[in-house]
Amino acid sequence: MTALVLLTLPSPGDPYVFKLGSFQPRWYGVILVIAIVAGVLVARRGFARRGLDPDQVVPIAIAAVLLGFAGARVEHVLTDWKPFGAIPQNAFVIWRGGLGIYGGVIGGMLGAAVACRLMRLPFWVVADCAAPGVVLGQAIGRFANYANQELYGHPSNLPWAIRIDNPVPPYLPGRVFQPAFAYEALWDLAVLAVLLWFARRAGGRIRPGTVFALYAALYAAGRLAIERIRIDHTTYLLGQRVEVWVSLVVLVLAATWFAALWRGRVRV
Repeated sequence: MTALVLLTLPSPGDPYVFKLGSFQPRWYGVILVIAIVAGVLVARRGFARRGLDPDQVVPIAIAAVLLGFAGARVEHVLTDWKPFGAIPQNAFVIWRGGLGIYGGVIGGMLGAAVACRLMRLPFWVVADCAAPGVVLGQAIGRFANYANQELYGHPSNLPWAIRIDNPVPPYLPGRVFQPAFAYEALWDLAVLAVLLWFARRAGGRIRPGTVFALYAALYAAGRLAIERIRIDHTTYLLGQRVEVWVSLVVLVLAATWFAALWRGRVRV
């Protein structure tokens, strides 16, 4: 028996904010810019609490964002190659969506590591300061998926749903689905709250990298659950979405890393 859907989010009618000749900014890009700015502002506060110069956040963020976008696109293309096989140049059309979080984080870490080395800053201290901003940016960025009508789950039998104009086959246009993007955004905000609480409570007793390890473990745990309901195209491995296996590996490694760092904290 199908549950009564009490709240149905409409599909965004137009991916463009406005059109002025050839200048046609998309909601997808605008939301990602907002996400980056919000992440930078949170990271600046983290820098100030750790005694670092907040103005150093911007050059680090530029390097992290540039390599992060590259890494995110590479992950998406590798895990969903079929749409790009016939027209490989579409791999560069990022404004239509298609970014992988794990690839983005890895690319961002590489960019930040290079910037930290050039600026003579301790990378893992910077990573701890940046982690809350990263997960806030992810939460905001998920609404870019809403703007592009992507990242939704199985047809909804819950009291809430999102209507998709042209869902993936074999689903018919106009069906309602679980808003997986919203689930992940809410989880990211919960992770943000935990990270801010933990960083303030633990103070200077924790070893560098502990906050980032906690972020990675918590994010992967939520992503592992959300991946089980997603129906967008991807590569499957042993009957599961490849992102499920990636999330599981990240969860195990990050949790082990966090436990090791936590055991080595300064006791008072």
